[in-house]
Amino acid sequence: QFVAHKNRMFSCGDRANPGNISWSPVGWVSTITWSSGATEPIYSSDGFGEIINCVEWGDDLIVFKRYGMAYKIIGNFGSSTIGTPDETVALKIDEAIGEIAIRGIAIHKGKIFILSKSGLFVSDGNRIIRYSKSIDSYIRDAIDESEFGPTNTFALFLKSYNGSLYMSI
Repeated sequence: QFVAHKNRMFSCGDRANPGNISWSPVGWVSTITWSSGATEPIYSSDGFGEIINCVEWGDDLIVFKRYGMAYKIIGNFGSSTIGTPDETVALKIDEAIGEIAIRGIAIHKGKIFILSKSGLFVSDGNRIIRYSKSIDSYIRDAIDESEFGPTNTFALFLKSYNGSLYMSI
């Protein structure tokens, strides 16, 4: 996942370093040559897995980890070529989010929506709260439960478009 933020390009998790964010030099949003020092591990041993998504949220960058955690990366990263974040803060979570869909993050009408197997959640950039019931229950209501089991897979997708929030399960 890539996102432009503060005149830099950020990579949020990659195959070599799935728990790290990395960033380009300031003003070099389109370059592919980044400094090896422009990287930061985001609580790699917190038990929430790898980074799966990130969004620009005002002056901050918010990263999402696979098993239900989000962190706000605070700082201006300086004007130097490398730059560094000032602070990393965990968002407050009222209840367990569960496994977040890789393409399950969308900004819609001034809020961050998070789609997971446990349901739809919403954040103001500081706290994450439940917005809906479990996604599993929607699927079970729509199809026979025997068709939805541990051997079957499904893709969750969330997108804000033209004033509406779309969810695909």
